[in-house]
Amino acid sequence: MNLISNPQPDASAPPRHWATALSGDATAVRQAIHEIAASYWYPVYAWWRRAGLSAEKAAIATEASFTRWRDKEPPTPTDEGASRMREWLLVRLRGLATGGVKPGPNPPITLSRSWAEECFAKEPERDPDTVFQRRWALTVLEFTVESLRREYAAGGKEPLFTVLLPFLGFEGGEDRYEEIAPKAGMSSGALHVAVFDFRKRYRDLLRAIVADTIADPNDVDQEMTALLCATS
Repeated sequence: MNLISNPQPDASAPPRHWATALSGDATAVRQAIHEIAASYWYPVYAWWRRAGLSAEKAAIATEASFTRWRDKEPPTPTDEGASRMREWLLVRLRGLATGGVKPGPNPPITLSRSWAEECFAKEPERDPDTVFQRRWALTVLEFTVESLRREYAAGGKEPLFTVLLPFLGFEGGEDRYEEIAPKAGMSSGALHVAVFDFRKRYRDLLRAIVADTIADPNDVDQEMTALLCATS
């Protein structure tokens, strides 16, 4: 199962789901929470699991959490942590762990429990908040890579995407370009250009996806730094 459910982001006009969730428009808020739940349910599930719930109870708690945030306690700009979706979620999760959460009608998501458990089995033995932060950051990065893959696939260039993907984290020398270029059917110079364009588009998409999770677009750089720190 692929976590990604959001449409391919437009780097020039990101959807800004979190800003919409804070808008106060009841219809828009419900839709925003639905879309947020569809994309970011797994970090919440991992938090509940690491907090001590069984797989079954964690799945129920995750669905019930988003139902409650959609119907009874939607986010507002004055909430603690409201400037960043991930911080707001953590604050609310801690509160629910103390006060409890009960299932509500028509949850915005239905979890893939077997897939969630396969992922959770690979999570490090850390405290719930650290696991949440790490998984949130990895989810954002996964969204970005998948969005980029879809763009290349739409242009009939998915094989090129496969060639370029390792270069996202590659800082090696010219010999690596000379090794890969013939296999990709291009010159070393053409590969350099393709890698440059690939990395630039990745950064643009990452910024767009990060902007979707914060209230103030001016906070994008700080949020990106926080995400990178969480994956270390």
